[in-house]
Amino acid sequence: MPALDPNHILLAIERDLLHEDDQHTGWATANKAIVSIAGDPFEVYEILAEGPRGFRVILLWEGDDDQPQGGTSYGITENRIEVTLSGNRGLSLKPGDNLHRDSPDGRPALVTLLASLRREIRSIRFADDGSSSAALEYRGSAPVVTPEGVRLDAYTLRFAITTDIGAVEDRAAQIPE
Repeated sequence: MPALDPNHILLAIERDLLHEDDQHTGWATANKAIVSIAGDPFEVYEILAEGPRGFRVILLWEGDDDQPQGGTSYGITENRIEVTLSGNRGLSLKPGDNLHRDSPDGRPALVTLLASLRREIRSIRFADDGSSSAALEYRGSAPVVTPEGVRLDAYTLRFAITTDIGAVEDRAAQIPE
């Protein structure tokens, strides 16, 4: 399995969304989106609270879970990644209309863009040693709701990837006298 740390995973997703070359326009550029990496779940809400500026993709490492084999831990973990897509348009005569309908100025509906973002992230492959597909597994989506219960013009996609956290070198414990 690939020895990936959470930072490598987030930076690889960010790089993929922003990557452009002669044959490929980056997803973020093509969709006029800003890409951010949040340090914690509450920072996601802080970023979402910014004024309307088009679309924003927010990446967050949500932690990991040990994946023991037969009751023994071998350093294999399942990393949980959240990708939030926000399309805050500000005040509107028809709140929520932007979720399912393209705007008159050609801005795509948020759920249409969400499906496109999901496809983009599912296509990312990490280098591996053949024991894992090294792909981000899709785990579902949900609308973003603030802790106060306010629903935002945003959705979170959940992904997971199983990785090897790397070998450790055993050391003798130093017991104080």
